[in-house]
Amino acid sequence: MDDEHCGNLQLFSNRGLKFSGLAHKWAVKGKETGCGYCSLMIDILDAFVPCWGSEPGDLFISVELAVTRPLEFWVSRSLSDRMHDQMGDVLRVVHLGIEKDRKIPVLPHIDHALSHLGTLHALPLSSRSHGSFEFIRKCMVSCASHEQCKQPSTTPLPTRVVRLGSGPEDIALQETVGRYGEYAALSYCWGKDKTLHKTIHENYGAMKASIPSCKLPATLKDAITLARELGFRYIWIDSLCIIQNDRKDWEKEAARMGHYYQNAALTIAASWSTSASSGLFHDRPVISAPQILQFRGMDGMSYPIIAQARGQRLQTAALHEQLGPLSDRGWTFQENLLSARVIHFTNSQLIWECTTELLSEDTYPIQGLYDGLIGDFRKHRQGDDFDRWSHFVEIYSRRELTNPNDRLPAISGVAALFQQETGHEYAAGLWKDHMSTHLMWVNDMEGDMSDATLSGPTWSWASIKGGVKTAAVWLRSLPFNPLCVVHDTLTTPVGENPFGQVERGTVIVTGPVLQMDMQWDGILSEFDLPWYRLLHDQEPDIYFVPDSNLEPVTVNIGSESVLQTSHRSQKPPMALKATIWCLWLLKSDPPEELKERNQLWFMCLYGLVLAPTRDFGRDKTYVRIGSVMTKTTRLLGESNTATLTIV
Repeated sequence: MDDEHCGNLQLFSNRGLKFSGLAHKWAVKGKETGCGYCSLMIDILDAFVPCWGSEPGDLFISVELAVTRPLEFWVSRSLSDRMHDQMGDVLRVVHLGIEKDRKIPVLPHIDHALSHLGTLHALPLSSRSHGSFEFIRKCMVSCASHEQCKQPSTTPLPTRVVRLGSGPEDIALQETVGRYGEYAALSYCWGKDKTLHKTIHENYGAMKASIPSCKLPATLKDAITLARELGFRYIWIDSLCIIQNDRKDWEKEAARMGHYYQNAALTIAASWSTSASSGLFHDRPVISAPQILQFRGMDGMSYPIIAQARGQRLQTAALHEQLGPLSDRGWTFQENLLSARVIHFTNSQLIWECTTELLSEDTYPIQGLYDGLIGDFRKHRQGDDFDRWSHFVEIYSRRELTNPNDRLPAISGVAALFQQETGHEYAAGLWKDHMSTHLMWVNDMEGDMSDATLSGPTWSWASIKGGVKTAAVWLRSLPFNPLCVVHDTLTTPVGENPFGQVERGTVIVTGPVLQMDMQWDGILSEFDLPWYRLLHDQEPDIYFVPDSNLEPVTVNIGSESVLQTSHRSQKPPMALKATIWCLWLLKSDPPEELKERNQLWFMCLYGLVLAPTRDFGRDKTYVRIGSVMTKTTRLLGESNTATLTIV
């Protein structure tokens, strides 16, 4: 029988998603007329939104079916809020399923929501459950059969591991001296706990004898419990396996960290924990116990439907940004990216990630086009070397670091693997084989610009805080030509890690250079950031993106002459007039329809904004202070070829 109120939950398609829905008042009326579908929706409200009758205005019930996912009922305060995924106004998300091998007779002539009901895999109410552990075991067994996930049966153990003995208190630090074996690794946030129990010179001997579990924070304890449960004899945890007050040991082990995660049989990711004391295992308040609801079918029979409230659906278009606090941290980027397989502990369920699969704990593949960081890394391995590096730099650069000077060390494992696979030569986050393109990066201008500048060579994206955009990514689908020649690139690392922190570096480059004036007179942009302007009579459309706040500087340029220019600054913005130089790096010819969008990524000229160093009179070097783009190539005709040294 067709129902005018709910439309029999007929599904309509839109961009790969099938959906249906109505305001709750129509479901109330439909139930009064005997509609089984409307009755089911009211039963869902009664079971999972008990105070729904006191909500002001209409509630909207959305029935959705995504590819490879279970049928979902979303209860929200309005259709517009639901359609824009504003989770603050979504009251409940409920998954529906039926018992295995059961079928419900529905209207045969329409694409009906209940015709898509499959077996519901109910989630445990805590991640410390037998069901959660069993999910991990099944994933590991399945992964072992994946052709793309195969690893050697044993791999070199890290320099030190935590040995897990037969009893819960039998834990000790062990030096491996070249031994092979299978081990797990932990990826977690340290947090701000100053009392975190860690290995230092003073307790090194004691840690090799025994690690007192009572002194370990909850996340480390839970990870050790899980590793035991899964049958591992060893686990690698950075705070315990690196001598934390030995700079030389830290640099040596940090350089090997990428290999440690790459060789681990499993990486345990405390994705929703904000600190080492937060724990790995948690109760799941957004998950309900499964409930049995009754649906009256077209044959008049009553059929049991299993329902369970869940958290927000995970969208893989940005999965690494939804996994919790861990996905915001800089060090954990390479820990995830380089791992063979990861089990993510989120607030709502476990997420399994390997090269082949991306599964949620309810055993369904996660919806979307994105493959997770591991799958994304494999996919980009098959593409252009420089594109994939730049792609990962854009993701990584947005992440946070407790020590900003770890910007290069925290990605050094990826850099080392990249160099090993390609043979390219590394230089402070860029690659010498493609310097003319890699030098062209742009500050995302997010956050406090007065806190943006860091140490190291100014031509490297690692010399500023915050996210960056790279020309290798935004120009990959457009024709462009390099305008400069990079003759030499030299870097001096701070310590023993050749891929780690850089003390200084120089780039010698020949290309078209144009002197210009720059000023800031107190005007702020629409984002409340200083609007620094480059001035030139022949080109009104010059787009300048500073690397940080800038300050006026007087430099000695020789022969007792001085020049007013500008450098990066950690001070609040101040009015200035300065002389700067534009070094043009790339020329592009985007289609006219792209030029009309007036976006920085569809310009004709791209270059660096440089200023003489304070010692210019002696060493003739420049520092980078920003990037520049123009909509035409007119300024090339006024530029002169010069060879510059940038530090």
